[in-house]
This record gives sequence, C-alpha cells and structure tokens, in this order.
Amino acid sequence: MERLNSSVKAILFDLDGTLINLPNGKFFDDLLIQTLTMLGLNIPSEEERFSLWSSGKKFEEILKSWGVKNIDEFWRIFDELDLKKRIELINAGVIRPFDDVKPTLVELKARGFKLGIVTNTPSEIALLELETFNLKRFFDYLVMLGTVEQSKAKPEPDGILRCLSALNVKPRETVFVGDSFEDILAGKRAGVYTVLVKRKDLKLPIDPDFEIDNLLLLLELLNLTQNSH
Repeated sequence: MERLNSSVKAILFDLDGTLINLPNGKFFDDLLIQTLTMLGLNIPSEEERFSLWSSGKKFEEILKSWGVKNIDEFWRIFDELDLKKRIELINAGVIRPFDDVKPTLVELKARGFKLGIVTNTPSEIALLELETFNLKRFFDYLVMLGTVEQSKAKPEPDGILRCLSALNVKPRETVFVGDSFEDILAGKRAGVYTVLVKRKDLKLPIDPDFEIDNLLLLLELLNLTQNSH
C-alpha cells in the first residue's frame, strides 16, 4: 500500500457517512422532499434534488429556481425534521458510529495527531451525534457549516481552511477523510491530502489521493501499524 507523507500532523474528518452510519442512503433526499412538500412546492427530479448537495455557493440559486421564496424558512423546516428524525433513529440504534471509528480515533489521538471535524451538518445535530456517542473528546476543533454558513459548505474549501488555521497546520501536513464527492472536491480545493473511505459503492469524477474501505486502514497509510514497516 502506498503511504502518506511522514510530515502529516493533522487528520480532519467528515461526520455523516464517514464516522456516523446513516443506513438509509436516501436520508437527506427524503427530508428534502418532505420539506418541499410542507412548503407546498412541486418536487424536482431526483437528479435536480441531488445537485443541491454539491452546489456549494449556488445553493440559493437552486432553491429559488424550485420556488423557495424564504431560504431561512426552508432550512428551519429541514433542520427541524432532520433533528427529530435523527433523535428517533439514534434511540432506535439505527444511527450509530461505524465499528472502525473509535479504535481509529483512539490510536490517532494516542500518536499525537491533531484531529478535526468539517461537516455540512448543522451544529445542533452534529453535537448531538458527537456527544451521544462520546466522540467529541477526540477532536481539537469542529467546523459545522450547515444552515448558518451553507454558502461555505463542502465542496467549498472554506471549512477545511478554517480548521487548518485553528489547528495551525499547513495543507500538506493535513489529511481530509470523507465518503463523498463533495468531501474529496473540498479537500482538493483546500490543497490537503484526500482519503475516500468507501462506505458505499461510489464512482467519483475526480480521484482522491487514497482510497480505503475501512477506517483502520488509515493507520496503515500513516505507517502506524506494526506490519507496515
């Protein structure tokens, strides 16, 4: 296996889909349809709906083209539905961390890496997950962009760059681990090493620097496993 540069000091992670398992692949799409329905709007095609999540700074333009008149109201409804659904699924044991998450974070922390989160999930929901599953303690800095700073959400690089500044590390001393096109594109734009963890079958129009199918393989990429020498 090809290895990461030994100068890496910080590892940043996406949250939902990377560390936290949302088993329903259409979780966000279902919420989007519900929100638009509550606003009395027609439902765009599946392709159009999925374009929203990778739209970055264009998200307002897309929502307005669908007939959304009040962007703040749209996100308020969406986030309320999201929070309610997550609490229900967390309590049911459906939403939970992937099995490879805690062992990986424990090892990275023990080795002295700076750890951060860069997520498009709103702070109330992200903190609910991080605190419920006792993961918050591992991270030195959290960037939670949803709703409040939607124009800076991934695939824009803003959140990653903010994390670099807070952790006082350079792009080439940093790895960003995510599970989606938006994550990898944001990482590329920020100039950091990108690692795709393949939680689902996914074909990307851009290549990450590294691909793994289990988070524990990140330790191998960083030369942290005994059999990697």
